[in-house]
Amino acid sequence: ASFGRWVRLAGRDAWLKGGPLRGRARARHALREHVLREAPARLREARNLLWLAAHDAPTVARLGVAVLRRAGLVRFQCLATAWLEGALPLDAWWPGADSARRQDVVTHLARDVASLHARGFVHRDLFFRNLLVPPGDAPRAHLIDAWRGGPDHRWRGADYDLACLMVDAGGAWSAADQQHFFAAYLEERRLHAPDVDPGALLERARREHARLARRLARAGRAAPGRWDPPPLHLPRPGPRARS
Repeated sequence: ASFGRWVRLAGRDAWLKGGPLRGRARARHALREHVLREAPARLREARNLLWLAAHDAPTVARLGVAVLRRAGLVRFQCLATAWLEGALPLDAWWPGADSARRQDVVTHLARDVASLHARGFVHRDLFFRNLLVPPGDAPRAHLIDAWRGGPDHRWRGADYDLACLMVDAGGAWSAADQQHFFAAYLEERRLHAPDVDPGALLERARREHARLARRLARAGRAAPGRWDPPPLHLPRPGPRARS
């Protein structure tokens, strides 16, 4: 069976996840690998974690990855990453945090996501469950489960990541939180791409959000409510010292 659990690896705490590929899952992964030239999921995730770390994005350290093949097909794969002591997924962390720490996390998340998008990296699964917030006074949300996307991703763009995030944030964040996130996000994007069109980007994100809501409803999962990007009243951004 597939698994995810805490282990001791080479003398340190680690999170180990993996499992076998059978039936349709094996065929689907074989198609991606041999036709679309995509690496197996855990190997792709390991490479993405290295890329994120190399670009100063908050993530977990890769400790090891393994892929077992038979007759040219992946039969088993696993990935070990560093354990973030005391970290919580953003959906579990958010209700117990005070307003100042919430605003710090939103600010850092907006700038980190915008910086990744400007470099061509799309997470493609940017839900609260894949954002780990470690303890501390000014924590940054750490990206995990980064196997679906990657740098120069071909199938999805920044608008899809924003739509995924708003599936959870649309219900958890106030209008002021959303306004703050997008103001910081767009300010950071403009540092890298001054000609970015905020209105067009947010409209694409709204359409992607509506598609995600319909997909969740068809899958029998709790679908998010309607989300409309809040109106943005942004001053013309000036130079900002990068930390």
